[in-house]
Amino acid sequence: MELAVSSGGLSTLTLSEPHDKNIEIRRPALTQNYFEDDHLPGNNQSLRRRLHAYVHSRLTPSSLCMFGFFRRHVPIVEWMPRYRPKEYLVNDLVSGLTVGIMHISQGMAYGMLANLHPVYGLYVSFFPGLIYVLLGTSRHISVGTFAVVSLMVGAVVNEHVQHSSVHPTDSPLSPLGLNMTNSTGMEEEVEAAEKLSVATALALLTGLIQLVMGILHLGVVNSYLSDAVVTALNTGSAVHVLTSQLKHMVGVRFKDPAGNFKVAKTLIVLFGHMSETNVASLVTACACVFVCILVKDQINERFKKQLRVPIPIEIITVVVATIVFHYGRLHHIYDAAIVGPIPTGLPAPRVPDLWRMASLVDDALAISIVSFAINMSIGRVYAKKHGYTIEPSQELVAYGCGNVFSSFFLCFPSSGALGRSSLLEGSGGKTQVTTLASSVLVLVVLLALGGLFEDLPTAVLASIVVVNLRGMLAQMVEVKRLWRINRWEMSTWLATFLGVVLIDVPVGLVVGVVASFLSIVVQTQLADLAVLGRLGDTDIFRRKDVSALVHELPATKIVRFESMLYFANSEHFRSQLEEAVRGGCRVQHLVIDCSAMSYMDSVGAEALHRAVMEQRGRGLSVSLCHCRAEVRRVLTSSGYMASIGVSSLHPSTSDAVHAWPGCLRASMESVLLG
Repeated sequence: MELAVSSGGLSTLTLSEPHDKNIEIRRPALTQNYFEDDHLPGNNQSLRRRLHAYVHSRLTPSSLCMFGFFRRHVPIVEWMPRYRPKEYLVNDLVSGLTVGIMHISQGMAYGMLANLHPVYGLYVSFFPGLIYVLLGTSRHISVGTFAVVSLMVGAVVNEHVQHSSVHPTDSPLSPLGLNMTNSTGMEEEVEAAEKLSVATALALLTGLIQLVMGILHLGVVNSYLSDAVVTALNTGSAVHVLTSQLKHMVGVRFKDPAGNFKVAKTLIVLFGHMSETNVASLVTACACVFVCILVKDQINERFKKQLRVPIPIEIITVVVATIVFHYGRLHHIYDAAIVGPIPTGLPAPRVPDLWRMASLVDDALAISIVSFAINMSIGRVYAKKHGYTIEPSQELVAYGCGNVFSSFFLCFPSSGALGRSSLLEGSGGKTQVTTLASSVLVLVVLLALGGLFEDLPTAVLASIVVVNLRGMLAQMVEVKRLWRINRWEMSTWLATFLGVVLIDVPVGLVVGVVASFLSIVVQTQLADLAVLGRLGDTDIFRRKDVSALVHELPATKIVRFESMLYFANSEHFRSQLEEAVRGGCRVQHLVIDCSAMSYMDSVGAEALHRAVMEQRGRGLSVSLCHCRAEVRRVLTSSGYMASIGVSSLHPSTSDAVHAWPGCLRASMESVLLG
């Protein structure tokens, strides 16, 4: 490749490539204004015109019609007519029944994790999914209970129950026929009623927040939660869940500590009660953990290709443990904790206690954001794998409507679950018809089979929770991967994880978001000023430190600031620029490549203007190139463009270099001296 520059400012570029293909380009060195006026007419539309075009595109007759509205906001109207029963139905039914079995065991387990009776977990496994089938855009998310959300609900319930007052006659447990007074006394019945009151009010408020966010198209909030924050939040929450379930596995009874530092408080109290360990609960828990891990790892995972669906070891464990405890009367002999009476039938609709909502705003907002982030991270994985898209704002509407509706049926906030969604997709599920099939199975349990699980030991449910935490705890290896890729991101992961584990989940979420923004600010504040040079004899300019073939041009210094230019790094930019110019030999022409400046504020514009004027005051010729439209607008609005000079702006680095009148002379002097 050869480049020649004529005295008239014309550049001739000849490219030599394999197969003797030559390209010769001959054109004058362009300024930014000439380039846009000649080649991009009408490119700079006014804000008024752009806004008018956007509104006009949204308010077309087709989008205003009723069918268009339902097609956008009730997705089942769009995909159900295209449903292909011969191709999808068998897979959806098999997958739905498989996921339904997991719903039963996880629903009861995560209901207990939320500090409620296990039956409420079954309600959450049934009601929200029905709404998601109508309004959701993902084909593979399984909505219901999830460990992280149940943990957050349990923390809120535990914290607020001591500050509320509910009369026994107002107990929402009464319509279900749960008469707990014979076994736990009036005091525990009142406490259970208070807990349920807090949980349902929390579900209603969480749903309203998500619904408002969806209507206002605030699905973009998910963009502010990086993968590092979400995975660290899940892993840290798994530690909370693990510690909260230990007392059930060893059969120790005590109230969960409230407030921050729950992991440390729980472990301290647990070790203080270790002498009260229930042998039957401990042995049952160890046996369940061993069997579940053995089947999941050595059979389901090992023979995944041979098995049409994985062995439902969780529900098998639940059934076997219930039979053993019932006929062995282990609850009466060893006083091991069991689930107790489970009502049959569906709960009557009941308005949540609205007066509680004012004190739950912060908690509901945290749960709304966390559950949405988890759902989107799950949904995007399978949407990408199967070639469809999910709409974040519509997803918020679906989750919001699901939580609002289910709150009237004694449900706590719901969420998608990675384990169930993975099982749904892996067992061949194609559409949300799988959710309908799994809901039918849960309904059968609620209507007819619930009473059979009265003797189910709580140690088994705790064991199921712990076994399902393995995937979340395994994400700790993310630290090692992030160390190789980006240590700033690794720092964000560690800050989020430690905030969650050492303090609490909502605090860890805030710490993670703050750490993410701080890492961005610090990186932009300490951005590098790269010195560029020509790659060999080409017309391509690259960083000088990337290759020995890159060399600086004679008497010309080309620099690129590798960040946006704003108030936090403006002085850093000027000092680095000064250092780069002083470090060059006989610099006569300075080219500032602005291609990385995606944003510029008034302070950044002033810093760039001062830098240009200072270098020109020393006798240097200064040119700018690759200036984005926003950068040019800020310079013009600030009044600096006139003194910088429109003719000093060029569309490319090559134009900026060749437009300098001394370019040819410097090249010839370099050849003669070289």
